[in-house]
Amino acid sequence: MGSPKQLLKWKSTTLIGHSIQTALNTPVKDIVVVLGAHYALVKKEVDQFPVEVVKNKDWDQGLGKSIACGVEYIMDARPHTSGILMMLADQPLIDAGYLNTMINTFDHDQDQIIATAYNHGKQGVPALFDTVYFEALSHLNDDKGAKYLLKKHQQHVRTLKPLLENIDIDDETDYERFTK
Repeated sequence: MGSPKQLLKWKSTTLIGHSIQTALNTPVKDIVVVLGAHYALVKKEVDQFPVEVVKNKDWDQGLGKSIACGVEYIMDARPHTSGILMMLADQPLIDAGYLNTMINTFDHDQDQIIATAYNHGKQGVPALFDTVYFEALSHLNDDKGAKYLLKKHQQHVRTLKPLLENIDIDDETDYERFTK
């Protein structure tokens, strides 16, 4: 994309700023932002928000490694955490209302995973994981993220559909289409 995707303009802020503002409009107590590539540059944007920042030095191993990095941090710093809600900076149509629905649907200690519906029956992030999955999440190390956990534990997955289509901005074409 020629520059860090997280820093692309979105409304009055950037993609990452918008995602953080969305998370801040939920009852979530602690927000942890995992950064990898372009860490110093993106961190300057993130520093204006009341969030914790974790550096993923192995970012080039993919999304799974970023998830693992964040989960390891939470397991160490917040050992009594009852669930982890994961979201991505490149999904700007996800709003706080949808995240709040996920949170309100979540039953702690039920081995539950709340996933988001995509087109064609796919499931993904945002996703909310119960503590029973933290250890497995902390060992992810590829670019598939937590998809295998959703498949492996399908009987415990509840899928919700946001009001707007759940889109990812993956390239310049996506960005131009969704900023018009």
